[in-house]
Amino acid sequence: MRHCLAVTLALTSAACVACGGGGGGSAGFLPTDAASETARSANFETQQGAEAGNAAADSSADAAASTDSAATAEVAPDAGIVDVTVADEGTPPDTQPGPDAEDVATLPDIADTADAQDTADAKDTADAKDTADAKDTADSTDTVDVSDTAGADAKDAAQVVDVVAGCTGAGDIKGLLACPVGPVDYALQNVTVTYVGPSGFFVYDGSTTRGMLLYFAAGWPFPKPKVNDQISVHCSAYATFNGQQEVTAADDLATVGVGDAASSALHLNTAGASVLNEDHESRLLIGKALTVKQFAGNDGAISLPNGGDVVLRIDDANTLCPGAVIDIKAAAWTQYGTDHRVHLQNGMADLGTVNISKCTAPTSYDQSNWGFEEVDPSDPPPDFLKVGAALKAVRTTAQFHGGKASAQLTWTSADNQDLVAGAFVPVIAGNKVTVSAWVLDSDPAGKLRVSMSFYKADKATVLSSQFSGSYSADGATWVQLSYSFTVPADAAFVRGFVRLYDVTPPWVGTATIYVDDFLVTAL
Repeated sequence: MRHCLAVTLALTSAACVACGGGGGGSAGFLPTDAASETARSANFETQQGAEAGNAAADSSADAAASTDSAATAEVAPDAGIVDVTVADEGTPPDTQPGPDAEDVATLPDIADTADAQDTADAKDTADAKDTADAKDTADSTDTVDVSDTAGADAKDAAQVVDVVAGCTGAGDIKGLLACPVGPVDYALQNVTVTYVGPSGFFVYDGSTTRGMLLYFAAGWPFPKPKVNDQISVHCSAYATFNGQQEVTAADDLATVGVGDAASSALHLNTAGASVLNEDHESRLLIGKALTVKQFAGNDGAISLPNGGDVVLRIDDANTLCPGAVIDIKAAAWTQYGTDHRVHLQNGMADLGTVNISKCTAPTSYDQSNWGFEEVDPSDPPPDFLKVGAALKAVRTTAQFHGGKASAQLTWTSADNQDLVAGAFVPVIAGNKVTVSAWVLDSDPAGKLRVSMSFYKADKATVLSSQFSGSYSADGATWVQLSYSFTVPADAAFVRGFVRLYDVTPPWVGTATIYVDDFLVTAL
């Protein structure tokens, strides 16, 4: 991750074994490379848009639900407020001033001397007290709006808790992990900050063997906490990104005490480190005297003292040579696609001692074996290198385009895997570079595309990586894939490579494609 000119290692700080992207998609196939982190941000913004839609819908519901009869006007949230009467819906108030203690129209009844006092009208008992209006029973307590459960008045139940039932309240990491992905109204309480990176931080509370990542693609919503802070924080969005569970929106962070992050760390030097898995996701990791097995760009692998290898991801890394022995001061156990990895989000600053005395000599690459004719059982074949821990690349004579052999590429992960033509080919800024390869893709489970990476004169600094928009198509014949790009400013060399992807749904766990006759042409 050699025939005419060169192709190379396609790892940039944007394309990672575990950062933001991975192969696979919901329809056809979804390649993931440097745009993955952008996808993460887009997903975050989509979630925010969806919530804004919910809020708009709530507002419409409020307008309908909080409208009283034409006889009343609501002056405030209705918690116990009696509506102001404008016009009574019942019996109208008497038009005579009164009450009618004296019926002036008929007192005295001069036509009937016996009726000196009109007893029927002396007191108008029907109107002395307007029982229909003395208390407007229909409106004195507005039962529709006292608690406006559909709207936003007394208590907007749809907005105060705009989530799936069961994902509201306060509690621990174990409780949050039980929530479905989506909006939540959940306060993590008394969790300890174990690791802080540039775009988020990790917490642990002992309620489960796992920790939790709080990741903020759009920027920090509050000042960064510090390692060992014991905090409470309100979480409003819970998501997954390439398998990694994470909180993507939060507020109201409060420091409530002091914790001990180191006491919860998992040690990579212990026997159990070789069986770290999903059950330990987002936990703090430390380790000493760990051997770098391979490393290119930002990704590689380390060998554990008690056996086994694990994927290593170092954001914004300087190159580590294979054979280097390193101490890890702090890292997080994260997931990317089907792989978990030791993830140093602060780059080389998360490393302690780095001993390069045991590094193997740099490999010299040329273009002589770009047709895979050199008889050699190595993986990968001479003049090529691999990026990705799940790729097997070997010479085979079972299939070939030119000569008598090709490279058989088999991978067993949904994560990006690259086969790089190792030779650095000189380029001139502004000129065109073309990378091509012959491909036999008869496996519906996998695809590849040709790509290139541009380097500065030091052959270590990657300026950019470019990827063809065309992918291999399933078929029984060899097809040449070709891609051209203009050399950017400050570029002195280019390497060509092929990037391999799974095809979903569903990913069956393995795929095989044959490649032959690499070529890089720099004008």
